[in-house]
Amino acid sequence: MKKFILHFINVPAKWIKTGRRYVLNLYTPKKYYIKIFKE
Repeated sequence: MKKFILHFINVPAKWIKTGRRYVLNLYTPKKYYIKIFKE
């Protein structure tokens, strides 16, 4: 589990305000990160 979290943190990301809510913008070509955050 710890290894998964450390791997997870290594993804550069930034919170962007779109309209009234914040969206986490991920700078990675890996599609599974995007799927995780959209749930």
